Amino acid sequence: MLERLLIYRLCNLSRGIRQIAARDILAPLDLDLRDWFVLAAVGELGSCPQRDVARRIQMDKVAVNRAAARLKKRGLLGREHNSFDGRSHLLRLTDLGWEVLTTSAIALGAVERELLGDLATGRNASLDGALARLEAALRRLERTAPPAGQQPVPARTRRPELVAG
Repeated sequence: MLERLLIYRLCNLSRGIRQIAARDILAPLDLDLRDWFVLAAVGELGSCPQRDVARRIQMDKVAVNRAAARLKKRGLLGREHNSFDGRSHLLRLTDLGWEVLTTSAIALGAVERELLGDLATGRNASLDGALARLEAALRRLERTAPPAGQQPVPARTRRPELVAG
């Protein structure tokens, strides 16, 4: 039954891909996934406040702050005063940060190509489209979720063995 549930399959795929990325690509660069997501977001957004990074990668601001501190200590990120908002600082990639981001992105791209290698080009586009539709459905579900602390009203469900079929 579990093997037929989308959530189970996606969780397993995600876990396996994260483990490979962390072990084979990021650990040798002394990075973890949170660090890499912060590097990639700053690379994509350019000089930006931490709250923009947190929003972009949907990560808690405290986790972004900790990752940014680690990356700054390693010389991969710089911080500068935000002239538009004196209460915040702007993050930016250093030259070394760009180098590490580029190296890791190339290696992660190779893993992605290997994972998708058995799919024909048209199927890659279909997978991309299906993932985009799943992400949109998730955003809709998140908007309709009950407020924190409230339990949703249980819906009538079919027998478990029939749910995934």
